[in-house]
Amino acid sequence: MEVLFVKDQFAVQGFDHLLDQLVRVPAVRQAPFDSRQGDGDEDQREDQWDDPRPRFDEGVERLHSGDYTPARPRPPSCLYNRGVPRAVSFLLIVILVAGCAAPQPAATRTAASPASPTLAVVPTQAIEEAAPTVAIPDPVAGEAALWHAFTGETAEAFEAIVADFNASNPYGVVVVAERHNNYFQLAQDMNAALTDGVWPGLIVAHPYQLAGWQAAGLVAPIDHFIHDPAYGLSEVDRTNLFTSLWTPDYEPGGEHLGVPALRTAQVLFYNATWAAELGFAAAPATPEEFQQQACAAADANGDATGGWFIDIDASTTFAWLRAFGAPGAEADGYVLDTQETRAAAAFLRRLVETGCAWRPATRYPDAEFSARQGLFYSARASAIPFLNAALQAAGNEDEWQVIAYPGAPVVSVTGPALSILDAPLEAQSSAWAFLHFFLQPEQQARWVRATGALSVSADVTAALGPGWVAANPQWQAAQGLAQESGQPEPTRPSWGVVRGVLMDAFEELLGPSLTQARLLSLMPELQATADEVDAASGR
Repeated sequence: MEVLFVKDQFAVQGFDHLLDQLVRVPAVRQAPFDSRQGDGDEDQREDQWDDPRPRFDEGVERLHSGDYTPARPRPPSCLYNRGVPRAVSFLLIVILVAGCAAPQPAATRTAASPASPTLAVVPTQAIEEAAPTVAIPDPVAGEAALWHAFTGETAEAFEAIVADFNASNPYGVVVVAERHNNYFQLAQDMNAALTDGVWPGLIVAHPYQLAGWQAAGLVAPIDHFIHDPAYGLSEVDRTNLFTSLWTPDYEPGGEHLGVPALRTAQVLFYNATWAAELGFAAAPATPEEFQQQACAAADANGDATGGWFIDIDASTTFAWLRAFGAPGAEADGYVLDTQETRAAAAFLRRLVETGCAWRPATRYPDAEFSARQGLFYSARASAIPFLNAALQAAGNEDEWQVIAYPGAPVVSVTGPALSILDAPLEAQSSAWAFLHFFLQPEQQARWVRATGALSVSADVTAALGPGWVAANPQWQAAQGLAQESGQPEPTRPSWGVVRGVLMDAFEELLGPSLTQARLLSLMPELQATADEVDAASGR
């Protein structure tokens, strides 16, 4: 059966009724898969619209046969090898698979926009841990290798901070920063280093990658450094940290595995000027209001544009799930087949069916947003400077805002962490000296200005200055949302794989070939596959 989803062509009798039925069908979570030798692969999809994708059910079938590859071709070395011994295969699924991530582009400038309310610099709560039980030795002179996957101006800004540390620290510690093209290459190189038995002292990686390496004993928790009276953070400094922006760096057992390296949030960009012209005085607070505004924009354009730019990136999808109250993940695994998830799925499908959402041809539709071809644009907060530049280039003076996904007041916080890898305590102390320097408010303030990262403490926000904050109202809004309601994406080692599974499922959900029968089976299969992948990761 052909499913037509442009509003004036919609002709599938009963399909809308089926979306209601999807929400009413009881959600049953499948029992986790028992085997620890599954197969999986992550795909961040730098270009998510060029290649045809295998259907989700085919992916499930291939996972059982040992040949699961979500959606889009990538280097063969990113595949998990069933024939490797279990101890090594665990490292492969964590290091190779979870490392197939693309870095967020660097932000280089932010144009001034109309002022927003002053951002409070009061932290959400103090981070409290037990007093340190390890005596911290003095840092020792020597080199410490630091691997990262920053690129472009972000890499240059990071390496400038490294250079300043090398020139100013009194211990004779020299950090040698080494660029890796992306997180996939970083993981490949880590795998080779583990094979050789020699790895760097410091690394910038995603929290779910660090959780996997920690399970293999490769990441050094840093709580004793944070609380050390001589070399740690003071009680005042710890009190001023924004907990919601540090939570992703916690290991499930409660230890810090690193410090925020470049924290951002998954948000919506919203053209407030255009919305006002359409008759809306405020940003939508509920899914129903979102649909009303999206459809009004689509009607105003009348050319199959307007509304929401369809985006199946896992961070976007996860943000929608949370907006509908879906937990997504808990301590013992993923919770994806729920009434809330089904409600989110039905809502997004309706946007497609009614012509109130469309898919641009480009990965980052800054130009389309500038041309009023979309009222809502899903993006990370670190993309704010790029959109400001595009609007300026287009001569567009519309006021635009950063808003949360409508529904539950929750914002997903994402981004890599800077961590210390396993080494003698003296070497860890030398590595910590750089982390401590990186966290200083003046260093963090220059980092925020250069990259568009969010502030991780009240001290950093104060160092930015009220003038800079007021001149960057979209950043200010994103910062406020992250402080007040930020929650991390899953940090389970399998999240690197499950991200791809989630994207495949919602690619099919929002695609043109969805059938009525497939609609009802999609969420149970998503849950079952996530459980299998999670069990295969050993957690």
